[in-house]
Amino acid sequence: METVKPPLSNMQLMLLELFSRSIPDDDLKAIRKLIATYMMERALESAEKVSKEKGYDEEFLKKLLNQD
Repeated sequence: METVKPPLSNMQLMLLELFSRSIPDDDLKAIRKLIATYMMERALESAEKVSKEKGYDEEFLKKLLNQD
């Protein structure tokens, strides 16, 4: 059975529009770095929120990291 792909997301549409024009490689690298930094910051914020909600403290997280 063939699956139907959903339409492009707003992020995909924005990137397609942005990249429809030729831009210098240095600009492309800078944009990629900005997007990666933004996504990392969002992931960290989400992880911190979950940690607070679950009541995880630094000691618990260290134990979790050191499990074999």
